Amino acid sequence: MALTDSKIRAAKTFVKSYKLTDAQGLYLLVSTSGSRLWYFRYRFGGKESRLAIGAYPQVTLAEAREKRDAARKLLASGICPSLPRESEKTAVDESRTFKHIATSWHTSSLRLWSESHAYKVLTCLKRYAFPDIGEMDIAEVETRHLAQLIKAIDDKGVHDVAGRMRQYLTKIMRHAVQQGLIKYHPAFDLGGVVTPIVAQHLPALPLKRLPELLRNLYNYKGQTLR
Repeated sequence: MALTDSKIRAAKTFVKSYKLTDAQGLYLLVSTSGSRLWYFRYRFGGKESRLAIGAYPQVTLAEAREKRDAARKLLASGICPSLPRESEKTAVDESRTFKHIATSWHTSSLRLWSESHAYKVLTCLKRYAFPDIGEMDIAEVETRHLAQLIKAIDDKGVHDVAGRMRQYLTKIMRHAVQQGLIKYHPAFDLGGVVTPIVAQHLPALPLKRLPELLRNLYNYKGQTLR
């Protein structure tokens, strides 16, 4: 059954990513963080592959279908749609991807962390960051990408995880600046994305009751020593 915009907007996030199938190889991958990415699945040379088309809603349903149809025309002409084109710099240098830079930052921080903490940080990045922006050129990662990623986590109610992810992203992008890969730090403007956690304070103890409590404590300790 063909997709509709209303069906896409109503799609919920789950603990695992899943596909919303359109037609003729086009589908939308809904990730655990809430992002929606278009892909075109095809076969070429007897092997199955897929072509990344873009993110919804930046790439609309109609535009995704147009790109799918263009890819199908290339296949009909014996051309693989995933081959890089000289006129379009679509290929991203692996050493410049967000995933590569994040992994580099993680490795450089291992001496400062315990083994368990290092595992938690990497697991968090693999689950929430890499599926959405892992393959992006680090210079193409903007504040809106980071904000969307964090907000998707925060909307699930895990505000502490969203807060930690904001810290990780800030440090990763600072690492990229220090390495000379980017000039602008896109994580500086993420204030207000995470819902603040309201601390629950216990009621203050009246000072006039302090002598009474100390006497009771003294008497209690005296009884336990006998």
